[in-house]
Amino acid sequence: MKCGVFLFATDSSVCYKDKVSAVVDRVRSLLVGRTRKSIDSQSSQSESEIVPKVTKMTVSGKKQTMGFEVPRVTAEENGHSFHTPQKGHSSEDTNLVSSDVLESASKSALPSYTIQASEEQSSTPTPVKKSSKLRQQIDIKAELEKRQGGKQLLNLVVIGHVDAGKSTLMGHLLYLLGDVNKRTMHKYEQESKKAGKASFAYAWVLDETGEERERGVTMDVGMTKFETKTKVITLMDAPGHKDFIPNMITGAAQADVAVLVVDASRGEFEAGFETGGQTREHGLLVRSLGVTQLAVAVNKMDQESDVAFIPTSGLSGENLITRSQSSELTKWYKGLCLLEQIDSFKPPQRSIDKPFRLCVSDVFKDQGSGFCVTGKIEAGYIQTGDRLLAMPPNETCTAKGITLHDEPVDWAAAGDHVSLTLVGMDIIKINVGCIFCVPKEPIKVCTRFRARILIFNIEIPITKGFPVLLHYQTVSEPAVIKRLISVLSKSTGEVTKKKPKLLTKGQNALVELQTQRPVALELYKDFKELGRFMLRYSGSTIAAGVVTEVEAAVEAARAAFPGWSSRSPQERSQVLQRLADLLEQSLEELAQAESKDQGKTITLARTVDIPRAVQNFRFFASSTLHHTSECTQMDHLDCLHYTVRAPVGIAALISPWNLPLYLLTWKIAPAIAAGNTVIAKPSELTSVTAWMMCRLLEKAGVPPGVVNVVFGTGPRVGEALVSHPDVPLISFTGSQPTAERITQLSAPHCKKLSLELGGKNPAIVFEDANLDECIPTTVRSSFANQGEICLCTSRIFVQKSIYSEFLKRFVEATRMWKVGIPSDPSADMGALISKAHLEKVRSYIKKARLEGAQILCGEGVDKLNLPPRNQAGYFMLPTVITDVKDESCCMKEEIFGPVTCVVPFDSEEEVIQRANSVKYGLAATVWSGNVGRVHRVAKKLQSGLVWTNCWLIRELNLPFGGMKSSGVGREGARDSYEFFTEVKTITVKH
Repeated sequence: MKCGVFLFATDSSVCYKDKVSAVVDRVRSLLVGRTRKSIDSQSSQSESEIVPKVTKMTVSGKKQTMGFEVPRVTAEENGHSFHTPQKGHSSEDTNLVSSDVLESASKSALPSYTIQASEEQSSTPTPVKKSSKLRQQIDIKAELEKRQGGKQLLNLVVIGHVDAGKSTLMGHLLYLLGDVNKRTMHKYEQESKKAGKASFAYAWVLDETGEERERGVTMDVGMTKFETKTKVITLMDAPGHKDFIPNMITGAAQADVAVLVVDASRGEFEAGFETGGQTREHGLLVRSLGVTQLAVAVNKMDQESDVAFIPTSGLSGENLITRSQSSELTKWYKGLCLLEQIDSFKPPQRSIDKPFRLCVSDVFKDQGSGFCVTGKIEAGYIQTGDRLLAMPPNETCTAKGITLHDEPVDWAAAGDHVSLTLVGMDIIKINVGCIFCVPKEPIKVCTRFRARILIFNIEIPITKGFPVLLHYQTVSEPAVIKRLISVLSKSTGEVTKKKPKLLTKGQNALVELQTQRPVALELYKDFKELGRFMLRYSGSTIAAGVVTEVEAAVEAARAAFPGWSSRSPQERSQVLQRLADLLEQSLEELAQAESKDQGKTITLARTVDIPRAVQNFRFFASSTLHHTSECTQMDHLDCLHYTVRAPVGIAALISPWNLPLYLLTWKIAPAIAAGNTVIAKPSELTSVTAWMMCRLLEKAGVPPGVVNVVFGTGPRVGEALVSHPDVPLISFTGSQPTAERITQLSAPHCKKLSLELGGKNPAIVFEDANLDECIPTTVRSSFANQGEICLCTSRIFVQKSIYSEFLKRFVEATRMWKVGIPSDPSADMGALISKAHLEKVRSYIKKARLEGAQILCGEGVDKLNLPPRNQAGYFMLPTVITDVKDESCCMKEEIFGPVTCVVPFDSEEEVIQRANSVKYGLAATVWSGNVGRVHRVAKKLQSGLVWTNCWLIRELNLPFGGMKSSGVGREGARDSYEFFTEVKTITVKH
């Protein structure tokens, strides 16, 4: 149906409708203004006594003729006598009324109205002849009835919010009544289509001026006439736009009754009732101007709408759970009762195929171990025993129990409101608003993001720096609108204005927001449930929005670059030193977090990972002060040449999961020391310490926007970062397939790339090697950090003369390595990063067995001794494989786990050829007491780093990087400085 019409009147016989219509209740609450006394007095008056209040009307300077004129009337309305003054006549007026007639009429005391008028409605009234005799008085009631064919006259004004479709509604009504012929309608359809406003064809029946048709809004009161079965209706189509409220008032002041058109479509229905909305304002105005009856026409219900209108009564219970039988309601409403309408709502599709998301609405202590959180599962599903990640604070825990509707269950899915009992996390770290997700697909956390917002009613304009309160799911977070990017078209979404100075109510805009603390967000296009938010200001909701981009980190980095790059090396160095101090002060806290997050032993985290992260900042804070430039002169040409280096701009830094803070700081430190701003993306598997470091940046004096850390997966966040045209430089450490993807995405922009990739690192043990030093060091180089280091040894070539002795002692030493829980200080190895990675490593051992290789110790040979509660963890014994061919995948491919292969060799030339036979070329180790051989072999090996008689001793001033498929570029004091800067040659002629 095209519109629903609900009539409520002041007559007591229809007051029931005032109670039962939900939408009418809302409108009526806005419009009530008349006293019961005036209502009663008016209801006693016969409709036949009602006459038009005016005979002429001027709207915006245009005279509108209603078909008859009343020189003077005396009437009673609402129990009050009033006198209608005589309007002055211009010299052009052909209706010349004699003074005698006027005088006689004024002295007459007849109960009926008297008027001198033509019996036929004509645009030119019949002139009145002057006469000295008193004319015969006319029975005006009879004449009116005769002229109107027995029908009563009614002045109707149509009002409502702009774009509610008033003109279209009434224009179509006139066409259906036959007051507009088909030929005219066809003309309007063709002309409106040609003007690109095909949907306005019916509106043009009433919107006749060129400006109205061009702008698509009613500006003046459009007037016409039509008839119903019992009435002659003078129709006034009032403007809905707020700019033309004075014209609307002019029309409404002349009306007896009104039709309020309400737009049923989403957003428009609510907007009309907002403070300042025209639905609200028009309703109040017509009541104040004396309109006694109002029909509410709900328009656009033929369009897809989520608004249903159910008349109900809360006091009497009418139409709540059963359909009303009251004749007062059933004569105009045949629809559903409230319970039936609720039952007919379409349930939303549950997003069970998406990654798990639960937004915390409450946190409380459980009676037993752990604590409880409650909230709605927005996506995915959960089972008892699942590992969960809380964002923020980027902490993992385990779901010990699930409660749904106060009943314990084994699982729950999207749409369920549940309580989760969690263990393995401190309750103090969880707040209302945290979002639990699966560790493999975490939700993004940021402090700056872009969003498309629709501004509601707000009295003051929104400008840059405007403070708001962000309401997102259960989060309520102070925020600031940092940037006004563009104004958008409501209908098409296209940019209509770039960089606006301010935003006002009703506008659709793209903005950038910054929150005080990190919040977990999803893009609206990916997760509609988690991509919406509201903005409030001074106790009122001012805007609704959806998250469009989390690339605001790029904008923050761009904005911070001029200030940071202009600082002197000494100033930047001081900031790095303060950050190093703060990391060192938090060493134990960071080590504990790194061990729990990655699976490495607490000992390794305490003695290697976190101390090295501290050293990275200290080292580059110092080295940045000692770089020199080149200078040369050409005396015969009187020219001096010199070079200068400048920071590149925004650096994208992507670090792996095996050495999280160690390698992240290895990239951040040289980048910001050189004057760049950075966007760092830690691995989604190990991002806790990166998040902890964020808390120290401000304390260290790092300006906002200099270091931006974004969290998320590679395909969603990483790809957006490396393909961004405003990020000219990428430093990546990780796998070769990911590096290939980065190269592909960055190629169109010719970005600078530094790629530190994997390795299949050989250790060559000659017969003159010191085995007392070689064997324990090679065990460590093979299995440190569970073998999850790109520099780990995975191929051991041993000269045949000592092969048996070496193999025996090496296996014995390997079996001495203790695999334990990461928090055990005596453990040499912890857990692997994930179940998937554990299965991948084990698959290589299975392949080796199928190829005929021997497993001397470790997986499938020795028993793993762990506490019962840890036996299901991702632990694996260090494994030694022998009798394996060079062509085996175990000798060719990077396993990245606690697995190494031991094979014999005969000659120096042979072992060099075999060591170089793989596609990788990152690192190698040579064990020999012959200095000449050491130098000779090291020179021939195709590796970026060669250690002799040692492993993993690093001089940070020297280059670090691999050959072949192990990477592109080098890192280190000088190399990192050159990568993170651009060189410029300047020539001065003197």
